[in-house]
Amino acid sequence: MKRHIPLWVGPLATAVLYVFCFPRFNAGGWLGWVVLVPFLLAIPRWPLKKALIAGGLAGFGAHLGTLYWVYPTCRWGGVGIGVSALALVSLSAYLALYWSAFAAAVKAGEEMKTARPFFLAAAWVALEYLRAHLLTGFPWLPLAGSQWLVPKHLPLAAIGGAHAVSFMVALFNGALALAIDGRLRGEKRWARPAVPALLALVGLTAWSVALWRHPPAEGPALRAAIVQGNIDQYKKWDQNYEDEIVAAYTALTRTAAQESPALIVWPETAVPGWIPNDVKYLEWVAGLAKAARIPILFGAVSRQAGRDYNAAFLMSPAGELIGQYRKRHLVPFGEYAPFQKILGRLDGVLSALGAFDAGDEASVLAGPVPLGVSVCFEGLFPGLVADFSRAGAKVLVNITNDGWYRDNAAPEQHFSANVLRAVENGRWVLRAANTGISGFINPRGEILAKTALLTAAVLPGPLTATDRPTFYVRHGDWFAGGCCLIVLLGAGKALIQKRRRPFPAASR
Repeated sequence: MKRHIPLWVGPLATAVLYVFCFPRFNAGGWLGWVVLVPFLLAIPRWPLKKALIAGGLAGFGAHLGTLYWVYPTCRWGGVGIGVSALALVSLSAYLALYWSAFAAAVKAGEEMKTARPFFLAAAWVALEYLRAHLLTGFPWLPLAGSQWLVPKHLPLAAIGGAHAVSFMVALFNGALALAIDGRLRGEKRWARPAVPALLALVGLTAWSVALWRHPPAEGPALRAAIVQGNIDQYKKWDQNYEDEIVAAYTALTRTAAQESPALIVWPETAVPGWIPNDVKYLEWVAGLAKAARIPILFGAVSRQAGRDYNAAFLMSPAGELIGQYRKRHLVPFGEYAPFQKILGRLDGVLSALGAFDAGDEASVLAGPVPLGVSVCFEGLFPGLVADFSRAGAKVLVNITNDGWYRDNAAPEQHFSANVLRAVENGRWVLRAANTGISGFINPRGEILAKTALLTAAVLPGPLTATDRPTFYVRHGDWFAGGCCLIVLLGAGKALIQKRRRPFPAASR
């Protein structure tokens, strides 16, 4: 007597495997290519209503496991146990809706044969694209991010963005699931329907290899130094610790200057005051730049024309502010609080800072090379970062303060997004983080150097300009848009076929 594996095992297996694809486990280099297979095998065997529930539960488990750090982060910020748990559960439940939608796409593609893997891969990409934009967007850990430690899997991001890599991985999952399903059904030519998808993957792989062998041309090699202050988040806005913070950055900056880099980079909100409002802090940074004769790129909060910004500034070797960028994409419940009257008291530190305003321009800073500086969360958004390249930036910088997370998976998950941005833009990415992870990433997505977590450090590395914009920079999210169109056409066709299907004859 044959034993059948319960259907619920498939979505559960995918949820568990999904967690292992990303930091801290980082098994996605190989696991990402099979992670969706159990899900794709189980969902078609359920009626639609149960499939939606199963899909949602799989997504809830997957995101609960990857975003577990939300709970301790809230607790460290002084938020109560109940509200901290609610934050994690609510975010995971919201993201689970996209998995339910993917389950609906799996059901819609049931009667497709050779087109099915393509339709499912397009559906996954379309939902990632929607997740990156709906309700201000949360593009944390796309399927492409499972490949962040395998740069040879990433070159297609220069053509279609990270979405193209997600498509490639999802397509392989779909083709493998289709072949296995045929085998389980006892079909004589069980692998035949998957052949077109596998041939397409061969073509995409060949294209990817060709791109890998022809990296972007680079300009003269300069040097930069990243300063990682490792200032505890809950000291940053306490006046009792201002002298300690100033002393730490002064000592680290002097150490960095000994190698005569062309640029020194500090993290987000490294200055414990408002720039240019607090003159003493402005003079402090200016004095360090003048003494070292090196420009300093640094993060600070800023109050200008009655508006508050989270900003990046460039201080010249002459001690003059010669550029600034004001953060455009703010973090909900971090830098501004929806429903302020109800939720504004959840985190005492954030409430003390108040709500920030968003900037409106992808300002390029005129350093030793033109710099495009994203701040923290902004590094997750492909289109936003590409705006800097379109505006003329030849090197990308991401400054962040991940001190909120302390020592869990979130800093490494956050860092991994910058690998995708480097390949998409064909640019070096310098990342400066308060408590880590800081690093240098080349245009092929290779991490040349990085720091450890919770360590004060000076990290030297290349400051090398690249001029040529990638296809993705020139044309944006054309690939994701195409996937959305494929899904609409495929879903529409499936709906029409369903309505045309005759009702079963009544029994006599």
